[in-house]
Amino acid sequence: MASHLRFAEWVEWTGWSVRRLGSALSCSPSFITMMARGSHKPGRALASRIERVSAAWPEGPLRVAEWDPVPDHIEIPTGEAA
Repeated sequence: MASHLRFAEWVEWTGWSVRRLGSALSCSPSFITMMARGSHKPGRALASRIERVSAAWPEGPLRVAEWDPVPDHIEIPTGEAA
């Protein structure tokens, strides 16, 4: 599942307002909304705070690595000259 969708589920699960979440994560409430929509991703420091604060979530914490981009394809070198 995409990181922003898991984040949105976690936000809903907390029952907290975006203002309270923003305070808990040291970011603006509007950034919480943008992350939940998928239009913005957190930096490493914020992703780390999200991981700590989401630790009690039954679905598991939102790990820092979940926010890393996943390539559409991975080129595997064949050893052949180009």
